[in-house]
Amino acid sequence: MAGRRLPGLASVSDLIRLYKLSTRKALSQNFILDTNVTDKIARAALAGHNLNATQVVEVGPGPGSLTRSMLAQAPARVTVVEKDDRFRGSLVALAEAVGGAPALDVIIGDMAQVEPARIRTDSAAAPELALVGNLPFNVATPLTVGWLGDMASCSGLFANAPTARASMTLMYQAEVGQRLTAAPGEPGYSRLSVLAAACANAKVLYTFAPTIFVPPPKVSASVVRFVPRPDAVLSPAIVAALQDVTRVGFSLRRKTLRNAIKRAPDAWRAPVIAAVEDAGLASLRAGDVPVAAWLDLARVAAAFTTTAGTVAPTASAAQ
Repeated sequence: MAGRRLPGLASVSDLIRLYKLSTRKALSQNFILDTNVTDKIARAALAGHNLNATQVVEVGPGPGSLTRSMLAQAPARVTVVEKDDRFRGSLVALAEAVGGAPALDVIIGDMAQVEPARIRTDSAAAPELALVGNLPFNVATPLTVGWLGDMASCSGLFANAPTARASMTLMYQAEVGQRLTAAPGEPGYSRLSVLAAACANAKVLYTFAPTIFVPPPKVSASVVRFVPRPDAVLSPAIVAALQDVTRVGFSLRRKTLRNAIKRAPDAWRAPVIAAVEDAGLASLRAGDVPVAAWLDLARVAAAFTTTAGTVAPTASAAQ
């Protein structure tokens, strides 16, 4: 479906000058002002969705470049969540200019702390969800891990996922995009790869040079699209156990899986080691273990999980 033309608006560049906006390095902000790029992302984000029944949730809209492209596609509703209060004026001005067709809701707050109910205020009228964002590189991974878990367990923002289409179309450093979509045995295969593949079908759609950003970062960026796996709805307990097991398993990447699991909490160390041995995985390293096997180990761990704490993650385990 072709996007509609928005009413006359000041350009994003003009709004940046008007509100004296600039990027903040501490928040990993980089603007995309090229509408050819934002239009391309918007079309991909809404592919397969019924626009009349879709709410777009954009994380970190900044001055609103991608927001405009999403609005031009005419979904039922667009909600933006922006942590930096400096962008309130430009986003509110955009909401007033479109005049409710489609509705544009502006939430100023940290996405990690905003309750889903505050975002999904009209899920009956717009049951489908398209989560989009040019994510700040410094928070992209923890946000994604949480959303993947919600998508797989049909909770949080994705509570409608069992019966309504849902997707995430998000921008990352190209290296993170590679890790999100890597297969066992590939250089980028990591804990993040396992979580992504277990919870969703993930695919890199585009990779862009640093020059599309203002200011340009030092690395390229990739747009990754996630859709739920219809064959795998996971309980929150299994998702949590998968996070724990992979955190331990990838903490010692050069060791065998059996040796890595020896660092696991007492509650599930022995039964998971036994499961590793029974499945013939003992001599493998974490980077060679298939996603299905990680899920099997997570189910074992979940069955023995108590309130006991998990090991502290190492830098490598968080990747």
